[in-house]
Amino acid sequence: MQIQVFSPVRTGSTLVYNLLREIVDPSIQLVKTHQFSTRFPHTIATVRRPLNSIVSSCLRYNKPLDALHLHQNAREYLIQGGVDVCNLPSTVRVLRYEWFSVHIVECITALHIWCTTSKIPCQPFDGHALADKYQIHRIQKQVEQWSDFSQYDRLTHFHGRHISQYKGQTDYRTLLSVDQIQSLLVPSIQSICTQYQYPVSVVI
Repeated sequence: MQIQVFSPVRTGSTLVYNLLREIVDPSIQLVKTHQFSTRFPHTIATVRRPLNSIVSSCLRYNKPLDALHLHQNAREYLIQGGVDVCNLPSTVRVLRYEWFSVHIVECITALHIWCTTSKIPCQPFDGHALADKYQIHRIQKQVEQWSDFSQYDRLTHFHGRHISQYKGQTDYRTLLSVDQIQSLLVPSIQSICTQYQYPVSVVI
């Protein structure tokens, strides 16, 4: 059996991937991807406020938040999952970054319920211990051994610079100018914001 863990870039899918990896039976194959496919019987998807994903993407590459790099990363965001996330079947379980990144115990419970409902075999696990293991400060400590995003752990998929200085709480409104924000709000980005009910704001 396979489970697809799909997401646009920088939406917390690596955390969800690892929680699932520790919850499901080891015989289950998890496929983490930024390109949605209908060939998998089960899919978990993660979403995040698009402009925060784009800013976070710049930060992981240690690039300045200027027009060139913002628009490069906006294009990458759309190609790597942003377009697909607007066309997901209703059977896909979608998790919001803004929720699960700060409610890890509840996320683990939700994943376990989803697995049970979907008849996906699970292994024994301690939800509170698992949540503690994947607290952001522990992940940050782990990835400090790598200098950049090209270096990563093959089991967990955590990369160097996976956690920015904002520790998962990136807020585009405090980092970008009004003109920068407006330039990123192309129709495709606005469609994602509308579909997933992310209000578009250019001021705090």
